[in-house]
Amino acid sequence: MKVLAHDRYPAMNMAEELGFRYVDFANLLQKSDIVTLHLPLNEETHHFLNKDRISSMKKGSIVINTARGGLIETVHSLKLC
Repeated sequence: MKVLAHDRYPAMNMAEELGFRYVDFANLLQKSDIVTLHLPLNEETHHFLNKDRISSMKKGSIVINTARGGLIETVHSLKLC
């Protein structure tokens, strides 16, 4: 298994020690079979995974949101805007 990660503040020593690689978020979405979100919900991260980013994901990929629902722009949230 290859593990890709994205972080605003990458810990390169941890990546080397644990055997994963940091990439930009667009690249991560395009290449990942499973994407997990581990972010706080705030103004900057609200709808972090929006319809444009979702459309760039691999077909059949899975999103696991371990954080708050507001990180993902859903059809319901689009109707409210």
